[in-house]
Amino acid sequence: MIASLLFGLCLAKTIVAAPAPAQAQTFDVTPAEDDVVVLLEDGNHMLINYTTWVEKLTFEGFSLTPPELDPDFLNFTGVESPKGNAQKRDDASCENTKQMTLDKTERFVDWDIQMSNVVCATGAMDIFVMSGWSVANSVTISGGLDLGTWLKGKLGPSVGVDFGRAWISSQSAQNKGTVRDGNCGVMITKPLTTRRSGRILQGCLGATTQIATWYADDHGTGSYNGVSWIAGAVGMCTKPGTEPPLTRCKGQGEFV
Repeated sequence: MIASLLFGLCLAKTIVAAPAPAQAQTFDVTPAEDDVVVLLEDGNHMLINYTTWVEKLTFEGFSLTPPELDPDFLNFTGVESPKGNAQKRDDASCENTKQMTLDKTERFVDWDIQMSNVVCATGAMDIFVMSGWSVANSVTISGGLDLGTWLKGKLGPSVGVDFGRAWISSQSAQNKGTVRDGNCGVMITKPLTTRRSGRILQGCLGATTQIATWYADDHGTGSYNGVSWIAGAVGMCTKPGTEPPLTRCKGQGEFV
């Protein structure tokens, strides 16, 4: 489980009045020094080499890339009910009876999640976690069926996850990253994700048909100084450049 790792996300402290603000933690990333910030179980945080972090994840059973989703699974539109089933049952409520199956659970490091504005440096420049970036647990159902609320209500209690939860970043003066001259960069989360997938069945016991497939992504929770965010690690994505756009270091698409 994500909670069993000796590290999680280190998120910057929200700007509030405090007797002794913590010293800013700097991510000084160069091509030869690839670090991330992780949170230890005792509440302390530390810089750790990315390669070491990857080794720990591999030991815990995490895939370093998101699993590919089968197009047939995503595009499933239901199976026609066998003729005669409805007539064989006097209980008309069978058509409104649905069941969920949980068929597979996968754990992996997902695509980069943006936590700051993109900076293109002329001379070294610092960037900080900014407010307003968000990420949420999610549920996807094939065929466009409007069963999200029903599935969250069934799946959430069974696995102990709130699939309606979202996180929004807070502005930070505590943690910063440095973008070196001639590079564009952004502060990111490398999110640890648990993906569960299965089927939705309709009908009474002994006469069920599959009407949809589903998958649900759970990002887990990490925290630092009372600020809640998703589980994973914070680092930098930097590439040579003089102006945006900046593409993800892991995953497809561009940062905004």
